[in-house]
Amino acid sequence: LGNKEVKPAVEKVFGQYLTFFLEENPQLCKTLIDKALLAKRAREAARKALVLGMCSALLMSTIFCVFGKFWAGLYTTDPEVIRLACFRLTFATMFAFLNGTDQVFSGAMRVYGYTIMPAIISCVCICGTRLGLIFTVFQSHPSFALLTAMYPISWGLSNIFLFIAYFVILKKVKAKMALNEENVQAVQGGEA
Repeated sequence: LGNKEVKPAVEKVFGQYLTFFLEENPQLCKTLIDKALLAKRAREAARKALVLGMCSALLMSTIFCVFGKFWAGLYTTDPEVIRLACFRLTFATMFAFLNGTDQVFSGAMRVYGYTIMPAIISCVCICGTRLGLIFTVFQSHPSFALLTAMYPISWGLSNIFLFIAYFVILKKVKAKMALNEENVQAVQGGEA
């Protein structure tokens, strides 16, 4: 148990018995491999989704910032409305990646079988934050800029809590996998 002289022998014996056990229990072996592959695919998909979400948000932000007057001009000719629309487009799209990462963390938790937690966190953080700001801060400082800032503030808060929840869930999943591994060892020890 941490002894450098004994470690190679223990690893050799364990490897031999594990190989024997898994050869005798091919269905369990297949299940363990399938779970490990699913976890790997989920991590890879989450990474790809984060990159894709940030790249698409950057592209969308650039398009709306550069052509904002054109898009707003399709709906109105009033210069003040166009100015406010350009401000809103620029501000909202600048932080759109936060909304994308929110979706990635929620999706990653759903892959591991946790569906309610990300839904509650998103609902409370996004809707609760916006309603809280409207009924408190906005009452004393009503402005279009504050109203527009509520979106990225709520997305950021949601991301913080989803990020924490994701790693708590990931820790639980890894603990379950370790427990499964210990059960395999216990069964193996009982057969020896």
